[in-house]
Amino acid sequence: MDPSEHERWKQHLEEELEAAFDLVRAGFRAQMRVLDQIHLANQPREAALGAFPSSLPDSHSPLPPAVHRSETQPPAPPANLPAARKRRRGGEVIGQVCDVLDTLPEVFDRQDLLAALPSRPHDNTLYAALHQLARQGWIKVEEKGWGSRSTRYRRLEPLEEDEDEPPAE
Repeated sequence: MDPSEHERWKQHLEEELEAAFDLVRAGFRAQMRVLDQIHLANQPREAALGAFPSSLPDSHSPLPPAVHRSETQPPAPPANLPAARKRRRGGEVIGQVCDVLDTLPEVFDRQDLLAALPSRPHDNTLYAALHQLARQGWIKVEEKGWGSRSTRYRRLEPLEEDEDEPPAE
C-alpha cells in the first residue's frame, strides 16, 4: 500500500465515521422528539404527579421512570392518535369486496374499491382478496400498476351454471 492510497483509506474511514455520527445524532434527535411528545401527552397527568425527574435513572434505559410505570391503570393515549383498525376474521374482507363488486365501474382500481367498502382493510388483506377473486375468475387485471399508477381491474360476469345440471348443494 503506497502512502497516497493509505491517505485515501484514512480519508474514507473518517468520512464513514462522520456519517455514522450523523446517524447517531439523528437517532438522538428522534428520541428527544418522542420523549417530548410523551411528556406533552402526559402533561395534565404529570401536573398531579409531579414533573419528570431532572436526571435520567441509573438503569440503561434512556426513558424516564414516568414512561416505565407499572401502575394498574395505563395512561390514556393522546387524543390526536388515529383509532386502530379492527382485526377482521378470515374471509370477511373478501365478503365485503364481493358485496360491493356490482356497484363498482366495469374497470376499477383500488381507490374505487376503497371508496365503496364500509371500512378500510389493511393493504395486504385487500391485495390478497383481489388476488383470490382474480384466481376465481370474478375479476382480472386489466392494466398492471407501476410507480404511482394503480393496478386497474375488470369485473367479469360470473359463469352461468348449466341449465341441465341441478345447483350444487
